[in-house]
Amino acid sequence: LDNTGSVDWTVSDMYPAGDYLLNIISYVSLPVNNPILDESDATFQIVKSPKEINWKTYRNENFGYSLNYPDSLILREFSETKTGASFHFQDEAYPECITVSAREAVKNKENLSFDQYVREAAIEEIQDFKRLNSIEKITTNSGLNGYKTTWGYTFLGGEEKISLPITYFEGPGNIQGINYKTIQLTLNDTSCEEIYEQMLLTFNKQ
Repeated sequence: LDNTGSVDWTVSDMYPAGDYLLNIISYVSLPVNNPILDESDATFQIVKSPKEINWKTYRNENFGYSLNYPDSLILREFSETKTGASFHFQDEAYPECITVSAREAVKNKENLSFDQYVREAAIEEIQDFKRLNSIEKITTNSGLNGYKTTWGYTFLGGEEKISLPITYFEGPGNIQGINYKTIQLTLNDTSCEEIYEQMLLTFNKQ
């Protein structure tokens, strides 16, 4: 192939969705003598198309929301608080690929409008988060509006990095004396980025 920088590749059904390495071997003839070989420096992902994904539904009756997730992810509900759940691949080292949870309002900011609250929330909620980097209004399949955000945070040695997305939806409000201002869908690992974008659109409030 000419080195155009990319090539279209139809993935065979024999390769299930997952992380892969690309190995390239060049040799003159068989038997193989003095081959030239290399392996990709990082993994890449083969994912199912949306039409091929079998979706399940997570419903949180306590806080009145639901969203769909692919059956390739394992769901673990937060057993103590019941505010939400985490989603992860069974064979992944990182335990939480995506999380969703109703969050209590930050003190002294309960009366802010929802959009203004979103612009300040993570700075108060998450240690080392220093500034809002980006904010994007999104609309789910059911017509709900939310805000997808990223944040600048201080890494080791003082270097600033940009967080993975946190998407905010309006929470249910006062439940048993606690003001749950937001419901947050958080991406914790880039391996789930495409799934995260699809899950966002399925979020719904009961």
